[in-house]
Formats: sequence, C-alpha cells, structure tokens
Amino acid sequence: MLENVDSFSKTNGSALRRGLSQRQLRHLTSHIAENIDRRVSLQELANLVSLSRSYFCTAFRLSMDCTPNEWLSRERIAHAQSLLSGTSAPVTEVSMAVGYQTCSAFSAAFRRHTGMTPSEYRRAS
Repeated sequence: MLENVDSFSKTNGSALRRGLSQRQLRHLTSHIAENIDRRVSLQELANLVSLSRSYFCTAFRLSMDCTPNEWLSRERIAHAQSLLSGTSAPVTEVSMAVGYQTCSAFSAAFRRHTGMTPSEYRRAS
C-alpha cells in the first residue's frame, strides 16, 4: 500500500500534494512496530512527521486508504496472529504484548478482524 503515498489532486487548476511521503510512512511504521505493546496516540504520530493532528489523519487516510486507528488495529492483530501461532503464551499475555489493556477488548477486536476468537485462531493454526 505504500505505492499510494504520492497521490496528487487538482484543485482550482493547481496540483496540490496529498498524502504522506515514503520517508514519513517508513518512520511511522517503524515507530509503531517498536511501540506495538503500548497505546500510541494520533498526536504522537502526527508529531513524528511534524503535522497537525487533523492534517496527519487526512494525509494518512489518503496514503493508506484507511484511518490511522484502523491501520494500527490491523497491525496489532497481525502481530497477535504471529504470536498466537508461533508461541504458547496465554491469550492474556498476547493481548498485553500487542497493546490492549484488557483481554476482552483484544478478543473483540481480534474477532472483528479475523472472524474468530484468539483461541479459535490458535487451534486452527
């Protein structure tokens, strides 16, 4: 999805740059990967790329075709899937390792993204 970074839009006859640069996206994804186990705020992410929170959200959505929160949730669930299939850690530990404060919030998000509970996923993998 990083190919969509440099999208352009014509407004009033002039081309306006939209979205985030490849460098900004790499910086953001690296930061999120390093901090997957804790809550990362939109303001923190916006500060990383020196943008206002509202402009960051718009630019991110244009670049990635989803909101920052949707993307972060997908990244957390993907990391959780890796942990569930590659370790025998309890589901509660996995939920904490990917930044969820409660196991029930993690299970609900996991089910929303995958269609199964974390335990069902582990058994199937």
